[in-house]
Order: sequence, then structure tokens, then C-alpha cells
Amino acid sequence: MFDELMKRIDHLRLDIAGKPELRWGVVSSASPLAVQLDGDAGPLAGSPSTLVGERSVGDRVQIAIQNRRATIIGVAGGIGSAFALKSQLEAWAAIDGTHAWVESEKREYVRAGGKWRRVPIIESGTVRLEGEAGVTRSAEISFTPGLFPAVPALQISALSSAPQNVVGLAFNPISASGATIWLRYATATAVNVHWTAVLS
Repeated sequence: MFDELMKRIDHLRLDIAGKPELRWGVVSSASPLAVQLDGDAGPLAGSPSTLVGERSVGDRVQIAIQNRRATIIGVAGGIGSAFALKSQLEAWAAIDGTHAWVESEKREYVRAGGKWRRVPIIESGTVRLEGEAGVTRSAEISFTPGLFPAVPALQISALSSAPQNVVGLAFNPISASGATIWLRYATATAVNVHWTAVLS
């Protein structure tokens, strides 16, 4: 009976040793890389592996410790890790506030409320349209190259002290690189149109 109990204890010890332990710490040296875990008197023995690229002294990092090997898997306040697929990200139950990048989507995610959520991509600007009274005017707008990996939603509004003179306002076409804005105004007044592009 005693031997059986010891076997179970040994199996339990091996199970615990094989499970990763997540800890937070601070980079104490960039070269060679060294990290001091919160609550420890000194840095970890040896340089940890890293999934987040080069780090600077003072960076707060999340460490996974498994089988006596330490790996930096996240960075507080920034994009900590990169994943090829969203399914790989979903398997990482990081703490709220952790940021990560999904390469297949070219999108940044943040952990909030226990779930991974896309970080919206937003760009805005103003374009000036001039033309004849009662004639449809148009202007091209361009988004920052490479900013939107897909076609964003676009909101437009005419900035006018006489909104009753705005006969029509629309946009078409739109792509991930820009859009064409159309305006018909009752007078020959130049009109500024504000636009906001959002990819949720």
C-alpha cells in the first residue's frame, strides 16, 4: 500500500513538473538577456528563450516556465506574441491587457474580459470639394498604404453652416486603399467633407 502511494506521488510530481507556470518579471539585462521574476531576489539563471523579439531593460514580460526552461511569451502594454493562425491565439489564455498579432489576418488582438478581441484600425481626414452650384462634385481619398488588410467601413459628413444646401452626399467605390466621395451642393460654395474609416 505504501509503495502504491509513493508511485502516485511520483506520477503527480511528474504531472506538475510538465505543466507550464506563468510568471511576470522585468528584463534586467538586454545582452545577454536576463529576467528577474516578481518576488525574486535576483535574475533567473541563464538566458530565457523569447517569442517576442529583442527586449529592453525595464520591459515587463510574461514568462512561461516548463521543465526548468523559461520562455518570454508576452510583453505588458504592447504586442507580446505573434501567431500564424487565430486558432493558435485562442489556445493561449493570457491575462487581460495582453496584446498579440495574428499573421494570417494581419491584425492585432487584445485580451479583454477573458476573450481575445480585435483592435479596431481607424483613420480619418478631411477633403475639400469645390464646384458649380447644383453639380455633383467628387474627390478621391487615399488611406495609408497597407493600413487596412480588408475594406473598412466609411463614414462621411459635410461640414456646412447651411446643411440645407447639402443636396446629396455619398461614396463609391471604396477599397482597402481609398474611396471616392461625391457631393451635390446647392451653391458654388467650397465644402469640407470629414471622413472616418474603421475596420473592426
